[in-house]
Amino acid sequence: MERERFEAQGFVVLICCDSNFFELAQVFERNLLRVQGSYPVIGDLGLTEAQRAALRSELIDLRSDGSFRETSEAGYILTTHKPAAIREVIRRFGLPCLALDADMLLTARLQAGECGGADIAVTPRMRRRAKRFEDHRNGYLNAGFFYAAATPEADAFLADWQRRCEGGDKSDQLILSEMTQDWKGDPLGACIARGGLRLVKLPPRIYNDTRHYRGKVIHFKTLGRGGKSRLKWERIAGRMQRAPRLHGALLALLRRLAEPFLR
Repeated sequence: MERERFEAQGFVVLICCDSNFFELAQVFERNLLRVQGSYPVIGDLGLTEAQRAALRSELIDLRSDGSFRETSEAGYILTTHKPAAIREVIRRFGLPCLALDADMLLTARLQAGECGGADIAVTPRMRRRAKRFEDHRNGYLNAGFFYAAATPEADAFLADWQRRCEGGDKSDQLILSEMTQDWKGDPLGACIARGGLRLVKLPPRIYNDTRHYRGKVIHFKTLGRGGKSRLKWERIAGRMQRAPRLHGALLALLRRLAEPFLR
């Protein structure tokens, strides 16, 4: 049944989590089922037996020595498991994979065609007035949203990303930013081929909205640290559970109103 839903959707959504992110995974499951009509595939980085039994999604065993929690010299979490997990999803289902962070929520249904036929789709960081994303020490991209097609070109890119992640002291996000430098100056939404690889940078205000304002995918990127981000996540997740259509319609209206000012 779930495979049929994946095929109808056109891609598989993947999140990865350990026992510390179990609650987020449960909320994400409900959110994705409500918005997309399917469950995600969950990469198990260290869930307990009770937690595994409580989840409805298909699990992929990614349990290791916990090295994914280590930090780089610059202080960023390495999270180097991601490319291998994406490759396993594509191998298992023969479909494209959309890898999202577990601290994200969807507010509108995503379509495979939104990636414009690209082998790889990524999102830059959202711009801040105080800091240009190009100057960030952990790369110009935010790897919380990453799409890979089920193509040989995408697999070659993923294999290279996986190899680089396994061999160094850089985060997956910084490595991904380095690998896509040739596309850095390209306009958002343009699918451009270089070296046989078709890559598109999608607008973060829609697909990786860290301000939680009007995106189809909103990202609570400091959620694991608690504080205001946790309270905001609980408030928005609750609102989406109680009135998902109303909340989604409000954000869709905000996107339409903002569009003339973003061209």
